[in-house]
Amino acid sequence: MTNIIAHLNDAAFQSVLISSIETFPSAYIGNNHASGEHARSSKSRRHEGESFRLLFGQRMLKGNDIIFNVNLAVPMQTASRKKDMVSFSRLHFSRIREVTESFPYLEFVGTFHSHPCRKDEYHARTVSAFSNGDKANAIEVAMEYGDEILEVILGITVLDRHSKRPALMDGETIQSYCGRIKYNLSAFCTVGAADDEEDDDEGLDDFDFDTEDLAFEFEDATNTPSDNERDEEESDAYLMPVDRLICPIAAHGGDIFNRMEISEIAVIPEVTT
Repeated sequence: MTNIIAHLNDAAFQSVLISSIETFPSAYIGNNHASGEHARSSKSRRHEGESFRLLFGQRMLKGNDIIFNVNLAVPMQTASRKKDMVSFSRLHFSRIREVTESFPYLEFVGTFHSHPCRKDEYHARTVSAFSNGDKANAIEVAMEYGDEILEVILGITVLDRHSKRPALMDGETIQSYCGRIKYNLSAFCTVGAADDEEDDDEGLDDFDFDTEDLAFEFEDATNTPSDNERDEEESDAYLMPVDRLICPIAAHGGDIFNRMEISEIAVIPEVTT
């Protein structure tokens, strides 16, 4: 039996977490949406919404396991953001890949985007699930790239207080905390999207740059199709959860960032000469 394993190293995870907080909608924090405080700067709001990054690393086969090792998460600074959608230019996508893959140890392995939400709308089972738009675009990228790819999603919210709760791990998902940040990190993989007969070197070079940009959307869980509808839509290619997600920092939970109590700090004695 073949297992699909996704591993995000520390640097890649820190990159996606921090970028997701940077673009997190101010209106979703505390009572800002009620007080109107978020309306002070329309310029800032234009840069808020979902975060999006391209993932680079290595694909490897170890025994019966297919392993995606993510070492680098590259931001797309030209991406257009909204609170529930991010779209990006295929042309800029191709530029980033061309330069990044010139490093011998890096290849394109997938995409990442965040699902920001208010704390009272955060539902652990659905906040990091993929939407119809996420699935369609991940499959499209995989088909045009010529290999199966990861789709990593971070469902994220901001709490009122810091949390030291432990992480919860379940297959493709890790629920954890970082200060006031609560998040669900999930990884999925396309299946049946890659054509083995095509030359892997062609990849995204065959993109039609005149077509519309790709867009990843955060849809309400109530709009998720039933299993029967999914089977009909995904007759050839589909998006499935990985068998195991490994992310060392996320697995530690909120207590890893706990500050040492003053009483526990060692006092260095003064040295006299």
